[in-house]
Parts: sequence; C-alpha cells; structure tokens
Amino acid sequence: MNTPQQVAAHVRRILDTTKFEKTRVPAFFREYFGYDRAAEVFKDKPADFVHKPAAVANPNNDTGMRGPEGVYNLESFPVPQPTELPAEQRAGILTQPSWLIAYSTNFDNDPVRRGRWVRERLLGGSVPELPIGVAAQVPDECHRTLRDRLSLTRDAQCWKCHVKMDNLGLTFETFDHLGKFRNVEKVTDVEATAKNVDKKGKLLGVVLKDVPFDSTGLIAESGDPKLVGPVKNALEMIRKLAESERVRQVFVRHVFRFALGRNETLDDAQTLQKADRDYVESGGSFKALLVSLLSSDSFLCRAEPSVTPNSNI
Repeated sequence: MNTPQQVAAHVRRILDTTKFEKTRVPAFFREYFGYDRAAEVFKDKPADFVHKPAAVANPNNDTGMRGPEGVYNLESFPVPQPTELPAEQRAGILTQPSWLIAYSTNFDNDPVRRGRWVRERLLGGSVPELPIGVAAQVPDECHRTLRDRLSLTRDAQCWKCHVKMDNLGLTFETFDHLGKFRNVEKVTDVEATAKNVDKKGKLLGVVLKDVPFDSTGLIAESGDPKLVGPVKNALEMIRKLAESERVRQVFVRHVFRFALGRNETLDDAQTLQKADRDYVESGGSFKALLVSLLSSDSFLCRAEPSVTPNSNI
C-alpha cells in the first residue's frame, strides 16, 4: 500500500467483505446519535402496553397499545422489515423511539437535551455547560404543559444559553416520552382529580385530560441563512435540515473526528472538502466517506514537529 489509491482499494475491500464484523461503523452511529442510552432511562411500563397480536390484544377494537407496532401506530407488526412508516409521523432516526427515549426523562420529554443535540451534532454549534450552583429543574406541576413549565428558562440569565436549544427541542413535542406520535398532551385535571375520591374521602387516583400542545420552533444562528426561520414541528425541521449543505458538512466533520481520533485543523481543509465531495457524488454512501477519509493525507501522513526537541533536556 504505497499510494492513497491502493489504501482506498484495501479499505473498500474490508468494508465490502462479510468475513468479519466492522464494529467501529455501528460504534460511530451509537456515539453520534446516542440512541443506546435509551436503556438507561427508566420508564414505567404503560398501562395499555401488551405483547400480543392485534387481534388478540384488541378483541373489542379498544385503544390498547400493542407493542412496538403500537408505538409506531401500525395496524400490525411489520413483516418484512424494514417497512415504510407513516410519512406524516416519522422522518428518520430522530423520530425513532430509541432516540426520543434516550433524550427524555423518566416521565417527560426533554426539549433541552434534544435541542442541544441538534445544535451541536447537526448545526455545528456549541452550548456552555450548566454553571455550578444552578439547579436546572423543570417545575413538577403536571397540570401544565411541558412547554408552559419550561418557560422559566426565558429568564435572561438562562435564556442566553437556552435560546440555542429550546426552540429546536420543543419541535419534538409531537411525540411523547416513549416515542409515540400524539395529537394531544395529557396533563392532570386538577378539578376532576380532587373529586376522584371514595366514600371516606381517600384519593382514588390522578385523572388526566387531553390538552393541545405547541410543537412550533425556530432555527436561528445556524450559520446557514437558508435554514433560518420558524418550523411547525420536528418533521418539518428534520426535512429542512436534511437538505442543508451546512448540516451535511457538519456530519462529515463528526465522522472525521471519530475516524482520526482528533479535531480537524486548517491543514485538513482539503481532506474535508474531498470527503464531502465523495460523499455527495456517491449518493450519501457512508462507505465512500470512510474510504475518502482513511485514504487521505490527514490519516496517512504525520507532519514533522515544528520545533526540534532539545537533546540536552
């Protein structure tokens, strides 16, 4: 392997062979999307969740959630897979339940962390870490919608950072914290709950009611004037981002950092430009992107030290 072309051919051969598992490829996507964290977020089992076929689970055609197909609002478990999902409900991995759960809390959505992910992983921005001593906690007032409870971040001290996240993350309110598409948000009906008591006045349980939610958002300070503007929900935002040249180039930079184990520098400009070009010309092939990066001078060559070490030390 004396030339970049020979290296590229060897990398391509490795990626195309089925003789051994390419563990680093799925490792990148796990690290980039973070969907594997879903298993770490504790969730109560939904009361209407059952692992049975639709005909068995719903003999009376009730509204019980049947399992994975119920989360996706499908009539039955899809065979074969992959399968087409409702275009008005799903648009790629950011609307997949594992990602939505990974960026949620035990009982609620998490617009802040979802918005931060979009800001950093798609728009190439950055958000400062939470200052020491600041208690970042949304009020536990379940009779109010999550957007309403999150309004405390509009305080000037908080908003200078939250302005980069909240307007992006709140677009995902079209899904609940289990990743199920929804048309309304369930909140506590205070009046009905107070009346839900037995003869001795003991509370029998919380009564919920359906209220409209607001999934509108705003893309701002994106680095791409074509992206700036309001969006009505996550689906519109995702499709808008998917067409962005900047978002694509940010993704290429993330792959560069993972493959080379370091951040890019100005000297890597030609490598990144070629990688982006190869990615586009291949129709968005991740293999082509890896081949381009792993056969580049940035990967194959090591620069001479700019300062000669002092042999007397």
